[in-house]
Amino acid sequence: MILCLHVTLVGLLMSLLFNVAIARLWLAYPRAVVSMLPKQVQQVAPKPDLLQRKKMRKWLFWIYLLTFGLGLGTTVYLPVRGFWPLFMIGYWQLFLVNVGDLIGLDWLFRQKMIDHLMIPGTEDCPDWQTRNWMLHLGLPEHLFLWPLLVCPIAGLLYQVINLL
Repeated sequence: MILCLHVTLVGLLMSLLFNVAIARLWLAYPRAVVSMLPKQVQQVAPKPDLLQRKKMRKWLFWIYLLTFGLGLGTTVYLPVRGFWPLFMIGYWQLFLVNVGDLIGLDWLFRQKMIDHLMIPGTEDCPDWQTRNWMLHLGLPEHLFLWPLLVCPIAGLLYQVINLL
């Protein structure tokens, strides 16, 4: 029971840190995150500044690395061994990050900060509307891509790194 609580609390902390960092990055470089927006917005958005894209990619690398490292670092010291237990810990923690991203970033944050996030020239794009955003980006990404690809990869990486 305590182990499950520990794993869940770490996953929630990972989610909080990941989503706050991505939100700040999105506010700082709204044009640079165009590749993370719905396709229809990407098509009408002006090309982002190359320097901003490089900064954004550097920050994204560190955000992903630190998020994963936090989960892995706290799991290494748990008395858990075996493929399935470690796989499920990695999967669950990244799934919590996924849910936080869906609810926190794609729904709440985007709705509250839309004026600051909207890229000039894309104001008339219907994918900025919450319903279209969720149908074209949020739900497919967070109901299929993350649970079927990202979370299992995280679970496998937890296992591989534990073996080392």
